[in-house]
Amino acid sequence: MSIEHMAKRRTVKRRFKASHKRTHRGSKKDLRYVQNMRIEAVPLDDDTIRVDGELDDPDHHIQVYITVAVKKSEIIDVGARMLRKPYPACDQAMGRAQGLVGMRIEPGLYKKLSIIVGSDEGCVHLIDILWPRARWPRTPL
Repeated sequence: MSIEHMAKRRTVKRRFKASHKRTHRGSKKDLRYVQNMRIEAVPLDDDTIRVDGELDDPDHHIQVYITVAVKKSEIIDVGARMLRKPYPACDQAMGRAQGLVGMRIEPGLYKKLSIIVGSDEGCVHLIDILWPRARWPRTPL
């Protein structure tokens, strides 16, 4: 896929909404959980694309970006920050995202991503938002 093709579709927004109705011990209380995800891709030059993403739900507000060298299919920069978090330790997981720099976008990336930003000291939500962003430059529009 060429950078020119990506430039034609600079912004792609994906939204995921999960809504669950359930009762708690006979009460008629309506408990809803809504999660929004957004993705935006911006070509920086003929061979580099930056993919920004955001996850927002009642417990989390995470913003990430991944910069990819398209011809090499390699991650050259990553950033992540958590604006709303359920636990103070969540900030440590954000710093682990830098471990993705230098990785190639190829089969096995999800497993590597899970090891680096997941595991016991990681964040599953960071995986949820980074995985589609890391794959996106290779996904046809």
